[in-house]
Amino acid sequence: MYIIMCLDTQNGLMFNKRRQSRDREIIKDMLELSDGRLFAGMYSARLFSESAKVTLSNDAFPFGAGDDDYCFAECAVPNEIAKDAQGFVLYKWNKLYPCDLTFDLDLDANGFVCETVTDFSGYSHDVITKEIWRKRS
Repeated sequence: MYIIMCLDTQNGLMFNKRRQSRDREIIKDMLELSDGRLFAGMYSARLFSESAKVTLSNDAFPFGAGDDDYCFAECAVPNEIAKDAQGFVLYKWNKLYPCDLTFDLDLDANGFVCETVTDFSGYSHDVITKEIWRKRS
């Protein structure tokens, strides 16, 4: 599975059990990338319209996802989920928010390689950087 996460400039994920921010351009890109194979927890449900092709689950991460599926993991601890991942898609915004949960996983040291880095304009963030990391074979 491919794990999708959103990070601030210091790899912050959440603050006080809440998402730091949301950007509809990230959601749009995430849906296009996953092509109907996106899984998320119920915490993320309000980010998606009813017509979005997302499987929402009350189950714990990975929400029933299979090998080639994408999981939007807003509040998962990266170190605990990396062993099951084929890759990561990281959306990074150019803002610093308070955080109490961070992405502290060294992807390179854990056998992942960064394949692409692209920037695009977000709705609420001027620049969003999208990194796609894949597990080395």
